Amino acid sequence: MTHFRMSDETTQPVPAPAPRPLPVPAPASVDAWVRARRTLMWALLSTVLATACAGLLAALPSVEWTADWWRALALKVAVDVLTAVCAYVGRHVVPPPTT
Repeated sequence: MTHFRMSDETTQPVPAPAPRPLPVPAPASVDAWVRARRTLMWALLSTVLATACAGLLAALPSVEWTADWWRALALKVAVDVLTAVCAYVGRHVVPPPTT
């Protein structure tokens, strides 16, 4: 296809720009690793925020930082890691549809 540029004296054909190639999707293993890392980072961020809230509660005089608090924090981190592992494995078992 040719585009025309108007000038005062003549009309000169100008070639159309070349189309850009479509992006190539990353291999499944790379995509799974990126997805698992992203899931783990978001999950750990939620853990940090939950810990900050717990720390603010612990600052109150009536709340004590006991072994139960540490167990709850450890359980939350374990759930975060398990979620990331499930995201990694799930990407390999059920890959997203290609369109």
